[in-house]
Amino acid sequence: GGYGDPEAWVRTVVYRIRISRWRRAKTGLTAYRRHGAAPDTPELSVDYVAIVSALKKIPAAQRRAIVLFYLMGLSVEEISRETGVAAGTVKSQLSRARTRLATLLTESPDYHGNPLAFAREASSHA
Repeated sequence: GGYGDPEAWVRTVVYRIRISRWRRAKTGLTAYRRHGAAPDTPELSVDYVAIVSALKKIPAAQRRAIVLFYLMGLSVEEISRETGVAAGTVKSQLSRARTRLATLLTESPDYHGNPLAFAREASSHA
């Protein structure tokens, strides 16, 4: 007992696991930039590196909304329940995050001008 809504608890655990994986990927990216690829390590795609870099540059609340919506497949209403933020605020966070990511990704010389592919690319590496 004590968990209230078991489904919400599971989503919270999954969200935290995803964040931990993202942080590990970020640490790996930093090491990769400093030292190059380790022997027998597959290279990170240019798109993946651009996406991780862009996600690091947006506010945490927007990043969380993007992760929950695109990577975990939650609806706006589910994100609202999970985070305790009004659905309208979640929509606003998603909109602002998409706009900012589109700007960051199209400014990136490595990203080939396809700003909305970040969700597909990010979810394929999750």
